Amino acid sequence: MGREHPTAIATDDKRAGRVLPNLASAWPTMKSPLTLVTLAAMAAACGGSLPGRNQPLSHFSRLAEDLPCDDYHVNEGSEEGHWTHLGCTGLYANWSQRTLNEGVRAFTPGYELWSDGANKTRWIFLPPGSRIDNGGDGQMGTMDGWIFPVGTKAWKQFGFGDRLVETRLLWKRKGGWFETTYLWSPDYSSAIEHTSGLLVEGEDAEGPRFQIPSSATCGRCHGGAPDTLLGFEAINLSAPRAQGLTLDELSQRELLTRIPDQPYLVPGEPDAEASLGWLHANCGAACHNQRIFPDSFRMRLRLQTDQLDSVESTQTWQTAVNQATEYWPLVPCTTGPWKRISPSNPDCSTVVYRDSTRDPYPGSLLNQMPPLVSHRVPVEAVETVRRWIASIPAE
Repeated sequence: MGREHPTAIATDDKRAGRVLPNLASAWPTMKSPLTLVTLAAMAAACGGSLPGRNQPLSHFSRLAEDLPCDDYHVNEGSEEGHWTHLGCTGLYANWSQRTLNEGVRAFTPGYELWSDGANKTRWIFLPPGSRIDNGGDGQMGTMDGWIFPVGTKAWKQFGFGDRLVETRLLWKRKGGWFETTYLWSPDYSSAIEHTSGLLVEGEDAEGPRFQIPSSATCGRCHGGAPDTLLGFEAINLSAPRAQGLTLDELSQRELLTRIPDQPYLVPGEPDAEASLGWLHANCGAACHNQRIFPDSFRMRLRLQTDQLDSVESTQTWQTAVNQATEYWPLVPCTTGPWKRISPSNPDCSTVVYRDSTRDPYPGSLLNQMPPLVSHRVPVEAVETVRRWIASIPAE
């Protein structure tokens, strides 16, 4: 579904009928002094800029002007290296004032990943002149499998109320994705790279602690995505609750190779729609999908854009509702056999059992879902899923 994007290179410039030069792709081959002067003039005329002195070519956005970013740059074997201070990652133009950099856009997916009660803010940067490959003639992406251009950066900030905890970075470099997190200092004056993981105070002092994952853990979830980045995809950005850079705005700004013909809305009454969306974001996108489990008998909770005609047409319904389970809880079900989703019987549905279970930490984490980096039950979401399952007629 969808129509192929025009061949012209798109930009963020909204001036009618104007197409800006693709300076990002031209940069690597233009290195003479005269060419650089000409290129700089072109960039200034179009509202852009050239890479800074020590910035990788794929970054193409200036670093924070009030930080000594050279001092925070690390050469770890990649062509680009990386920065150990959040303020030097391209998110901010001015660190002390927290001024966002040009081209950095906020977004909120319609169905959010549960993060033990933390509030989150997300941003994404797409290199000028680039588009997300989501299909079309000669493209490798699909509407359900977006491929992001080299230079894409995504940040996700976690906190509780006014207390900032961490900001995670995903950066698509020439050699692949770079994943790390930055830990905020108590006075918020700095946010320095922290790669080994940490437990900190969570939503309340008496409750479970919040886990900052190690960099080595990132791939266990993000490896389930077609191109690492989770949450920034057609279904999540089509949802009515999506904000910021939505699918509609991506289409209007011509930032996709294939423009959707329609929004991709999750079907069903409110509880069914919310449950399908929550299971998609929290279970299907990272793990329960064809990429991770290609076997046809596996439960798949990732929604597909061509299977949204009805609740019954979704992979969630087809692979979970009234289906036998390979996982058996330690406690027996007294009102029937355990099933992945037992119609009209949430108490005998392993989806409900595992989403409402949290194993002792540290430990094997064999029973809970998601199986890592969560130590607090998403009570409201579980109650919604229970109501939906209770409303499904028994067969």
